[in-house]
Amino acid sequence: MIKRSALILLGCFSLGLFIILPVFASNEISLEQALSKAAAVNPELLAAKRSYESAEARIWQAASPGDPMLEFEYDKMTADRMLTGDPMKTYAISQDIPFPTKLYLRAKIAARAAKISYQNYRAKELEIISKVKAAYAELFFVYKSTDINKENKTILEQIAQTATTRYSSGKGSQAEVLKAQVELASTEAELILLEQKRATAQARLNILLDQYPDDDIGIPLSSSAIRPVQSLDESYALAEKNNPELAAYRYAIEKGKAAYDLSLNEFMPDISIKFKQMINKDRMDGKAWAGMLGVTVPVWFFS
Repeated sequence: MIKRSALILLGCFSLGLFIILPVFASNEISLEQALSKAAAVNPELLAAKRSYESAEARIWQAASPGDPMLEFEYDKMTADRMLTGDPMKTYAISQDIPFPTKLYLRAKIAARAAKISYQNYRAKELEIISKVKAAYAELFFVYKSTDINKENKTILEQIAQTATTRYSSGKGSQAEVLKAQVELASTEAELILLEQKRATAQARLNILLDQYPDDDIGIPLSSSAIRPVQSLDESYALAEKNNPELAAYRYAIEKGKAAYDLSLNEFMPDISIKFKQMINKDRMDGKAWAGMLGVTVPVWFFS
């Protein structure tokens, strides 16, 4: 009866192991999946993207004049002095219009700032891609090294067992046993170090993917090697042309030039217009209106 129960328990355990093992075997992650998730959820990359989008939205704001002002005036004092008793109501709208070159230069500065922000976003994107690839490659290397060391451990255990058996039967020396045990212990120590490296690499990759450091990310899959097809000089030329940090510096120079031109154009006069419509006895009088046109005079330019 005991033997039968043991056989049933062993069979259930084997069946459970057969069901569970494929679940862990399917827990894998490819480099493309890691890069795609990092692009979607990495906080640093998302912050850089939002910064670029907000800078781009400010271009039209910089190119537009200030908001118009609506006014309502209720004049009871004038009515009392004229002994009419009827208050005067006035509606007015005014608009300040900067000199056209000021709007153009402000829009140009905002556009260059948006391009700088976009290049910073590209630089952060390349930085995150590089970090993900480095962490992924390290994790892949640790898994492969662990597999190799486990195979070596199995072989060394067999060698140690054989050496122990030979020594027990008087056919081998004690040095052979000690040597096999030392090699086995070294392999076991290497496996412990690899497990620590695996946890570190997994934590680095999890942080880049906006996950908890101790989350099980899966076993990295191998991918085809990428071989460079251009020479070193061609790589220098491509870097000079496409590097986002260099592009950001070029846009920063253009932004500085536009800011300098704007400082010179600040001496140009701005225009202010205003229209007023008076209403008496709740009726609009078509002849009772007033208009105003003003121009700023830059008298403090010498300061």
